[in-house]
Amino acid sequence: MTIELERYYDRFDPDKGYERHLFRSGNPLQSAELNELQSAFDYRLTGVADVLFNDGAVLSGSDCITAVTGETCSCHCLGGAIYIRGAARGVLERTFSFAAAGRFDVGVYLHEQVVTELDDPGLRDPAVSPLNNQEPGAARLESMLTWGYRGEFATGAFYAVYVVEDGVLIGRTPPPDVDAINQAISRYDRQSAGGYYVSSGFKVSRLADSGTNQVYSMSEGVARVGGNEIIRNFATRFTLPNVPDLRSVSLEAHPIPDTAVLGEDHALTLNYAPVWVITGCSVVRRVTHNWVRGPVAGTADLLPLVPVITLLSVTQGATTYVATTDFVLDDDEIDWSPGGAEPSPGSTYAVTYEYTDTLAQGDLLAITETGFTVPGTVSVEGQVAVYVDAELVPDTPCYTFYSWALPRIDRVCMTNTGAIVVVLGIARRQRPYAPKAPSGMLGIGVLNQWWGASSSVANNGVRLVPMDELFRINRRIETLFALVAEERLALNLTQRDATAKKGVFTDPFLDDDMRDQGIEQDAPIFRGLLTLGISTVVHSVSLADNATLDARVLVDETVTVGPDELYLDQSLRTSAMRVNPYDSFTPLPGVARLSPATDYWTDFDTNWLSPITRQFDETIWLDPITSMNQAHIDVISVTTETESDVELVGIRYIDLAELRQIEVLFRLEGFGSGELLNAVRFDGVSVPFTEQ
Repeated sequence: MTIELERYYDRFDPDKGYERHLFRSGNPLQSAELNELQSAFDYRLTGVADVLFNDGAVLSGSDCITAVTGETCSCHCLGGAIYIRGAARGVLERTFSFAAAGRFDVGVYLHEQVVTELDDPGLRDPAVSPLNNQEPGAARLESMLTWGYRGEFATGAFYAVYVVEDGVLIGRTPPPDVDAINQAISRYDRQSAGGYYVSSGFKVSRLADSGTNQVYSMSEGVARVGGNEIIRNFATRFTLPNVPDLRSVSLEAHPIPDTAVLGEDHALTLNYAPVWVITGCSVVRRVTHNWVRGPVAGTADLLPLVPVITLLSVTQGATTYVATTDFVLDDDEIDWSPGGAEPSPGSTYAVTYEYTDTLAQGDLLAITETGFTVPGTVSVEGQVAVYVDAELVPDTPCYTFYSWALPRIDRVCMTNTGAIVVVLGIARRQRPYAPKAPSGMLGIGVLNQWWGASSSVANNGVRLVPMDELFRINRRIETLFALVAEERLALNLTQRDATAKKGVFTDPFLDDDMRDQGIEQDAPIFRGLLTLGISTVVHSVSLADNATLDARVLVDETVTVGPDELYLDQSLRTSAMRVNPYDSFTPLPGVARLSPATDYWTDFDTNWLSPITRQFDETIWLDPITSMNQAHIDVISVTTETESDVELVGIRYIDLAELRQIEVLFRLEGFGSGELLNAVRFDGVSVPFTEQ
């Protein structure tokens, strides 16, 4: 605060490095020197105290209690002591309110004002001497703390103490909140336990949806994020828009079976699920109704229900008209121009025909996430009869237009301030991957977004294992070793008495321990399966610029591919966004490109193909349509999460002789005109270069 007071001087400047005031005898004492002494003392004390406490740290009391009523959150803050600018300052109890929805910083406002003898007469000199009695002296700087939320008051400096999100208090640290101790604990926790784990609670569960939003609840709990302790004393709700990535399907054919009854409802199961929007459905219907002959003989009558597929019969009383002789079907019209028999102009005749009926989503029955039911009979408005029944025809195709929701896996994370963040994954038709928790965040769980009844929540975050549970795990391991020892004894007995099993050898395909160690095994075992081995050759390919894959590398050039044959397909969808939409940038510095930029390799000293085969990504995923676990092996995809199975046959430690040597191409560009390159060093070693 800048003090504006008449005849007040304070010349303290920490940049000058003045250590002490050296008062000399005979020189008058200046009021500015006394003010400098106070400022120097405050500066030194604040510099030491800020190492221990942060502004807004609770030293005693100062509890915060929230209660939500409707759309209003009532916040009741108790009195206590809070550290502000080098001092423990008292604050009085206060109750205030703000909106229940949203995130609010609750803290204290520091109001400062200058008080003189005009404001407080008690500041006048109480000396009994008549020369100075009731004369004005030094003014006072008054500092008062008031509870409130950020933005409540227009004056005063605000210091955040608590965070209230959707009416729930988060991130409360019990007093005293000593920052130096907290930093030491955080540093130790990061070094010993990693600093990112859930100590207790923080279970995510899904609640009933609210409108177009998914609603989730995270229970109370304790966690450490980056070593910082996060405490939530109450469960917290958070929402996520229920908006999936859709993929459209056009003209999906489903035949109406020939065993169906004419006009019977038919249930369809679509190829992809869950169905999100049904655009339309086309079926073939048969209808019979009366129609009025036109006023002129030899002309055509336009049928009302179009498009017409087949004209089955035209009759009038006992007369049946013959196609091509009496009439022909031409562009949804009955053309009477052939010159045969025809009804009299203005008379009524009966017509039976089949036409294509297009149904909207509201016309369908029993819509589920996997399909719907086509009504067998519908009433349509005619021009002669008010309503006629159109019946679904067996042994005809049904074409459907719809959009289905691609599965996606989202990750629920928590920041080091206790805020809940949902990181959206990438929607894929098969095997969607859960994104990693961003740097500085703790992964709590994942949301399996199948957009239907099979959607689920998995609380798979890293959790602290208590000592009693570790003790039980240790006991179970000891029991497991005992069982393995007994099994080996039984296996040894079986091997000695092979005739006891009548010459039958059984391998459960759990690992390679029952295979002949002296014979090369090219059929690998993993996941309980004996499968074909995969031999790999890694090629390092560097492209100078963006390139297009030649389709001929995927197709034998000797095979002739027809114009309508598909030999290369990319069914995935990409999107784009502008990185800098406002074109706000500064000149970029020079750029150094290495090709390859990174080098990863794995060396195997083995004659078996099992370890190599297991390096390829194998993911078990839940099929959203059949709800069955499916296993897929994808040898061209890249994933950031891997699983490895370790079989302990023997261990031998040797020193790594040298790293793999590869050629690395350096390309330096982006330098301005006149900039000369004197030397290029990689890891301190000079490398040759050529200017272009």
